[in-house]
Amino acid sequence: APAEAKFLIVGYADKATGSAAGNEILSRKRAESVRECLVNEFGVPLSRLDVSWKGGVGNMFYDDPALSRVVIITPKDK
Repeated sequence: APAEAKFLIVGYADKATGSAAGNEILSRKRAESVRECLVNEFGVPLSRLDVSWKGGVGNMFYDDPALSRVVIITPKDK
């Protein structure tokens, strides 16, 4: 990716586990943890990384709730 590329880090939790409020916090912390790792361990500039979260969601992959406990990183449009 070009040095100026920006990315969106989105955290998720599965709604089958925990409360809505707890899943909101968990999905936010997941996304923030990935951002922290990219900055502190891999030297990615903080300015290139935006964070969002979705709270608890339905099954995203293969009808398995555990697979909805993810962080997905996508490039941002300029």
